[in-house]
Amino acid sequence: MKTLVAVALLMLAACTPAGPQSYDGAAVRNGVTALVQRWSDAGEASDWDALADTYADVEGFSWVERGEVRYTNHAAIIAGLQQARDAGLSVTNDVSDIEVTPLSAEAAAYRANYRLAVTSPQFSFTSEGILSGVAIRQDGTWRFLHGSLNEHTPDQN
Repeated sequence: MKTLVAVALLMLAACTPAGPQSYDGAAVRNGVTALVQRWSDAGEASDWDALADTYADVEGFSWVERGEVRYTNHAAIIAGLQQARDAGLSVTNDVSDIEVTPLSAEAAAYRANYRLAVTSPQFSFTSEGILSGVAIRQDGTWRFLHGSLNEHTPDQN
């Protein structure tokens, strides 16, 4: 009888749904922090291919700038990067105070302060504020699924 009870308990345990999977939150935070810094550094180096690699190539990708969705998919942001390359843009991009909230082993919310200056022979602009969004692991690499550059003026807190 004891054997029958033990077998029944083992079978019951095998049928119980698994609890939430644990993951290394520090590794997620470090990976997404490195992604934000990689994005900033690639822009400053005019390394358009490395910059392109920071954006996820999956359905649901979007990038918001100046309050408008500027890029609704990966192909659109890659085309925008090609235009930047062709225009000979020069970028200065400083990020600071990066905060990452792990959502799972494969996803995280992030936010960082940014200060961006873009110049070309034809125009220039500056922007500063908060970069925020969601990053995912795609093919073992952290990439932006969603990003939003939210500008603020000096008199805003």
